[in-house]
Amino acid sequence: MNSSRYFKKFFFGVLITLVFIFSFNNIAEAQNGSLYFSPSSGTVSTGQSFSIVIRVNTGGTAINAAEGSIVFDPAKIIVSSISKSGSIFTFWAEEPKFSNAEGTIGFAGGVPSPGYSGSNGLLLTVTFKANTATTIRGSTEINLVSGGILANDGYGTNILSSLGKATYVTSPSTVVSTPIPISTSTAPKSSTPTPGELEVTVPASNQVNITSPTHPDGTKWYSNNNPLFKWDVPSGVSEVALVLSRRSNSAPFVNYSPPISEKLLDDLDEGEWYLNAQFKTVAGLGPVTSFKFNIDTQSPDNFDIVRLDTDDPTNPRPELLFKSSDAVSGIDRYEMKIGNNEWLKIDNSLAGQVYAIPLQKYGSYPVEVKAIDKAGNSTSAKLSVRIEPIRSPIIKEFTKEVKNGQPLIVKGTAEPGTKVVVGWVRNNAEFIEITPYAQAQGIVKIDDNHFTTTTTTTGDWFVAIDGLPSGKYKVFAVAQNDRLAISEPSDSVETIVRAGFIDFFLKLFDYIFKIFDRLVNVVSMSWLFIAFILVLIGLILTVIELVRIKAGKWLKQAGDFLVLKMIRRKSAKKVEHIIKDMQEELKFLNHIAKRRPLSTEEKYLKSRISSYVKMLRYIDEKVDDSK
Repeated sequence: MNSSRYFKKFFFGVLITLVFIFSFNNIAEAQNGSLYFSPSSGTVSTGQSFSIVIRVNTGGTAINAAEGSIVFDPAKIIVSSISKSGSIFTFWAEEPKFSNAEGTIGFAGGVPSPGYSGSNGLLLTVTFKANTATTIRGSTEINLVSGGILANDGYGTNILSSLGKATYVTSPSTVVSTPIPISTSTAPKSSTPTPGELEVTVPASNQVNITSPTHPDGTKWYSNNNPLFKWDVPSGVSEVALVLSRRSNSAPFVNYSPPISEKLLDDLDEGEWYLNAQFKTVAGLGPVTSFKFNIDTQSPDNFDIVRLDTDDPTNPRPELLFKSSDAVSGIDRYEMKIGNNEWLKIDNSLAGQVYAIPLQKYGSYPVEVKAIDKAGNSTSAKLSVRIEPIRSPIIKEFTKEVKNGQPLIVKGTAEPGTKVVVGWVRNNAEFIEITPYAQAQGIVKIDDNHFTTTTTTTGDWFVAIDGLPSGKYKVFAVAQNDRLAISEPSDSVETIVRAGFIDFFLKLFDYIFKIFDRLVNVVSMSWLFIAFILVLIGLILTVIELVRIKAGKWLKQAGDFLVLKMIRRKSAKKVEHIIKDMQEELKFLNHIAKRRPLSTEEKYLKSRISSYVKMLRYIDEKVDDSK
């Protein structure tokens, strides 16, 4: 019980926070709000249902939220249902709930800014049933014992000033002591006793509590027309009477003695039904309990799907029209499946209007739409939709062979104003599907194998692709318009990127660096890591020296200073990275030395790493000086 109260306070606190954040009106200047019942009084008979509306009067102040706690006497009245229909609240910090065992009702709801202002705002509708009464006219009270009304002032000011109550008089029902004739009439039993009949007081325990495993919720619809009902039979009950009716509180006249505890009904018609039940004890007949259930076994009406944009075959979002109907429970929703994709849920309100399907690539798609009623029955309609591609780009000019480091030039034509994505695959790989990217203008590199550009007013386009590794390439282009419709790939062209001597050594160096980086991740911060450093340093120094000697010969033979410049530019960062890693290891050893004296092996490692750092810096400086 305490945890439930804390939970309620927590969520109401969250609601107050939301009100504080999203409200921007002035602080409420007066506490003049009230929660009250409508109607606030009445007279009911035992077994009779009645409804009370909980309303709010804001006193002219805009509000964002309200909460309330209600108590009642469960010995005299019980709650049958709570409805949020027509409420001014659109969200609930605490869903309305009730307990007939404890005689309580609780709620906490809210409405976004600018909030609500008025004198009769509907919050909830509570339906009660008179449970018992004394032989003389008695009364019972329904009280709002606590609550709050929060102003839409940015501070969540509580403007509650009064809480209402309702008083209802409950009077005993009259029952007929003689057997009720079997009749097809569904009219409720008369409340006026005939002369000589005995009026009795009915104990509260004589009420039938009906449940249904097949039709548990009286507000929902079910396609099963063979409902099963169950109830507990208390001690002292000698007979149970039942009747199936189209209305509640119909007088049961089919008697079962000894009393049964469940009933299966077969092959019922569609519509709203009530199972009315009544116990009999030595004290007489108990109150009539009515259990509502709804049946709909028929599928919604057949319908067709119509494509409206048949004059626009390249539209990537074809426009469709469809609508069905259901006379019994009504249409709950629609679902759509396009090709092999998942089912999409479509709100019932969108039926009968132009519906643009989600973006699709060119091609033919089977489209299926299901109309589903509130009982889960469905009817399907199908249509084949064809989306044509827009005109493909044409590659007019391209560089058939380039050397490594030189740009690959590709030129062509397409529809004016469209975007063109140029893609390529290497060494006879399969074409990958290209998703066109929308770019504002100019030539923009998207990733490693796409460029995108925009055509001119005459339909011309141009890209310059650089940084391609050596190999054979197939190059193609795809167009995309402002509606995101795309074309089929253009005819591909083939080109070759030749590799040079420098490219070979840079690839070798890059490969060694990747191996080094992976080993660092595996054996980082261990003595094995230091051992790997010593081995790799020797290999790296050998490669660097070979590159330097080869580059020196190249310079002497060809006088091409550009070679060494390229080596310096592409290797400098990687050498610095290695030097940085080795310096980190020196810092680690220095950190150990502050805690304890280094061992002989540790001092030797520190000396060796320092020497290699100096050597790498020397080689790096020499290469830099030769530039």
